[in-house]
Amino acid sequence: MSWEVRLAAHAQKEFNSIHGPDRARIHSGFLILELNARPFGAIPLKDSPFYRLRVGDWRVIYEIIDERGVVRILRILRRSEKTYRGF
Repeated sequence: MSWEVRLAAHAQKEFNSIHGPDRARIHSGFLILELNARPFGAIPLKDSPFYRLRVGDWRVIYEIIDERGVVRILRILRRSEKTYRGF
């Protein structure tokens, strides 16, 4: 099954602010999610319907809408102590 990857407005803004090799790696992560919404290394967040994909020092937080075949990227954040607050 092929998945449609959509970026929420906030995630699009975060992605646009990333440049260089990090941006290319994150884009590769999007391509992986198009093929498999739950790839090896994607982890469900504790007590949350969301998942995270690790891309180097960056974390892609997303939700899966199975019935529509959509992966919705919510946030793209550099890993820190505050990364998972609010999820």
